[in-house]
Amino acid sequence: MKKIKILSLIAILLISSLFYGCEKTVKHTDSSNQSVKVVSQANPTWKLTSEPVDLFSRNMVGFFNEKCGISVGLGGEIHYTIDGGKTWDLSSNSSLCLFGLNIVNTKVAYASGNGSTVLKTMDGGKNWRGVSCFGQSEPNHPRYLSFVDENTGWIATANKFEYNSKTLFLGSTKDGGNTWDNIIVPEEIEEILAIYLRTPDNGYIIDNKNNLYLTKDGGKTFIKQPLNLKDLYPSAKFEQRVVLNFTDENNAFIAYMNKDYKIQAVRSSDGVKTWTSEAFPDLNNGALYLSQDGKFLTLTYTDGSTKILQYR
Repeated sequence: MKKIKILSLIAILLISSLFYGCEKTVKHTDSSNQSVKVVSQANPTWKLTSEPVDLFSRNMVGFFNEKCGISVGLGGEIHYTIDGGKTWDLSSNSSLCLFGLNIVNTKVAYASGNGSTVLKTMDGGKNWRGVSCFGQSEPNHPRYLSFVDENTGWIATANKFEYNSKTLFLGSTKDGGNTWDNIIVPEEIEEILAIYLRTPDNGYIIDNKNNLYLTKDGGKTFIKQPLNLKDLYPSAKFEQRVVLNFTDENNAFIAYMNKDYKIQAVRSSDGVKTWTSEAFPDLNNGALYLSQDGKFLTLTYTDGSTKILQYR
């Protein structure tokens, strides 16, 4: 009888190791006092769909779906495509260099860059007009844009800047960029790596210290949540290296460049308490853009080349 009990105990221990041996747990203190688990996923979910090759330079390329895309670049040059990047038409625009982009739908998009430039198109990228300025020029140019609809959105610089005796970093609009209201972010945020506005009241910031800040009241208050993304590159000096998407308050996706200049991807389904690492093509760093629905990820390189990936 004693021998049977010992054998049973060994069997239980072996079975437990099969179920739990693949998880790596990283402990930290957060608002919910829970641990973050990073679980490897074997099957690739991101597929490289195309690599458009063109003769014009660009700083950022984004796609709304498999057909509609916009590129912004040096000297305010903007192009748009409606055939998945096979051909690109030159837009009508005059501005300084552009670095930021957010495609809201097939008609409306925003772009931003040097000289406090913020632009808007309402015809799919053919024509652009200036809206109210935000930020300055490099390195305090408006780099990040995130809109929930045609009129409601956020804008941010990577670094804090002074304007009219005010410290600015993050702004919001409810009138399509005609006016920007200053959002006071937590003092400990030194550099913003990414922003995402899910609803007019629910927004998110990732900083260079590997933290996520979330607001549920339109930026009046923020809750800090340590991310512990493995080897996150802690700077956005030259280009956008982190993108995020929340489909609801529980389901989130982040793609980021690590310290080895490789792109990593993680996903959460429990309100960012735990993250699952996703298999991702072996790609080096490029300026990242993620579509509104989180299904199209674009990498733009310094030579203007582009890689488009789709989540399947």
